Parts: sequence; C-alpha cells; structure tokens
Amino acid sequence: MNKTLKIIGVAAIAVLVIGIIFFNANKQPHELTFGMIANLTGDYAIVGEGFSKGVDLAQTEWNESHPNQQVKVIKEDDGFDAKKGLSAYKKLTSIDKIDGLINATTITIDALYDEVAKSGMPVALGFEQGIEAKDDNIVQLWPGSVPALVKLGEHIKDKGFKNVVVFVDNGSAAFQRFADGFKQGYGSPVQEIKVGADGTDLRSSALKATALKPDAIVFIIKPTSGALLVKELKSISSESYQFVFDANMQTGFTDYQNVLKDTSILNGSILYTVPNIYRQEFTDNFKNKFGTEPTIGSETGYNAFMLLARSYDEDKAEWVENMQKASFNGADGKIVFDGNGIRIPELKIGTIENGKLPN
Repeated sequence: MNKTLKIIGVAAIAVLVIGIIFFNANKQPHELTFGMIANLTGDYAIVGEGFSKGVDLAQTEWNESHPNQQVKVIKEDDGFDAKKGLSAYKKLTSIDKIDGLINATTITIDALYDEVAKSGMPVALGFEQGIEAKDDNIVQLWPGSVPALVKLGEHIKDKGFKNVVVFVDNGSAAFQRFADGFKQGYGSPVQEIKVGADGTDLRSSALKATALKPDAIVFIIKPTSGALLVKELKSISSESYQFVFDANMQTGFTDYQNVLKDTSILNGSILYTVPNIYRQEFTDNFKNKFGTEPTIGSETGYNAFMLLARSYDEDKAEWVENMQKASFNGADGKIVFDGNGIRIPELKIGTIENGKLPN
C-alpha cells in the first residue's frame, strides 16, 4: 500500500514538474509584435529613416539568434506631426494589438503621454520627451539633453559672454525645458526670443535679436528654422555673432546644409554633440545590410529594439522594470539609465570647423 502511494506521489510530482516546465515555456511567446512610430517624412526625416533602419537591423539580428521567439515590427510614419502620431498609436494598439512600442519623436510621445502612461505598455523612446521625465513606463535611449544644456550654459558663462540671446522654438514643451537647462547653467539673465513653430516670424525674430546687440546667440530650435534664422541674421547685420547650438544641430545638420548650402558660414560656432562612436560590429552589419555607413538615428533605433526585446517579461510592470535596470553594450557603447529611465549622457562641446561638425 505504502509502495503504491509512493509511486502515485512520484508520478504526481512528475506531472507537476512537467506542468511547471510547460507553464514557464508559455511565458516566452513564439512571436512578439512591436509597433514603431517614427518621422519617416517631415522634419528630421533623415534621422527617422536612419532610426527605422536601425530597428530593421536589430530585428534581423534578434530573429536570427532567437528562432523560438521571433519579433514582428509594424511601422507607422508620424511625419513629425502629433496628430498623425496619435492616429498611428491608436491603430497599433487597437488593430495591431502590439506588445511594446518603439517611438522616435518628441512630438508624438508628448501627444501620447497620458494614454501611454495609463496603459503601462513598455515604450522604448528614441529621442527626447518634452514632458518632464518621470519614473514611468517610458525609457529614453537618447542621452538626456537637459543636463547637457546645463553644461553648455556653464561653458558659455566661462567663456565670458555677457549679453546672450536665446532663440526658443515654441512648438514643443521640450524646447522650453532645454532652454531652462541652458539658463540654469549660465546662471545670469538672458534675452529669450520665442520663435513660432510655423516659421512665419523668422525675420522679426532676427530683427529683435540684432536690436539687443548680443555677443552670443543660442539656438534651441528645429534645424530648418535655425538655418533660416542664420540666413536672416547674416542678411540683416554685418556683425559677427558667436552662434551656439544644442544637439538639434547634430540631428538636423542635413537640414542646415540644405538651407545654407555653404555651412562654412557656421565656422567657429559652439555646440554640444552626443558622441557617435559606433561599435565596429554594428558598423559592419549595417553596411552589409544597407550598403552605407550608419547615419545618426540608426544607433538609437537599434538600441530601442534591443532594449525592448532583451527585457521582455509577460508581466508589463516587470518588463518595464527590466528596461529601467538594463545595462548593456548598444550600437554606440554602454547603455545605462537614471532613476527616471533616461540614458545617462555623454557629451562633447566643440566648434564647427570647415563647415563640419566636430568629430
């Protein structure tokens, strides 16, 4: 009798163990679906295209190395327009039933914020969030700009500039936060000029700036507007102003080239950049897949996909926590995050020489 009970007990334990094994196997679905919203057209489109290619490369590498957990990506274009971004999100969540979101642009994540935060869906954000970052379900792959702008403000103060004008794009709360970061670092009053997001007041903005007789002009603004403002300033005044740029110059340098044609007129401009030092393996794989060198934004798209995929858990809250605690080598080096889920920044302050960004 006891022997029979023992056999039954062992069999029951075996069944239980098998059940646990199968249950755990079900925690890793055979296929996940990520949605991607990026600016494939409109402002910063070249960056959006690079971002999308980075996602493609990461997806290819992941699916080849994880045959039992494939990831499907459904892409939507927001055209750097908040309304389009919101429509794209509604489609991805209500029709496509995505598991996680990769979002590129500031303008879309700001429009989505309340819905995204309420949903708890894991979000890998490529670039900056306009709303002040919180400990939420959004993890940002682009290094935080506010700390970098504080350092840029300190640098301009140390250089001895005393009458500073700051152009601020009023199209997104992000630009104002960046400007406030610069002012915090500079530590003295500055003259702030709001520039319309539609670019209709560029000449009047330039005239206001020249009337203030600044010794430095800071651009915290979209690149096309920034380039057009430079043209206006050059046409209005023969003064040689010290131009200062934030990282929008780096991400939108192609727009400056398209508008100005000759970027040597920017020689001597001070700017901060995020170092783009790609791992050789990433560069080689990108070239093999697309036939070109990686472009700015490609590393961020790659990192965003890998962060989502590597951190997966069937419990959304655990998935988000895994993302926040992640530490890994991405396309452009070590990736770690602060307490609000923003990548801890590296930055370099340099000058434009021979019409080119500093290395």
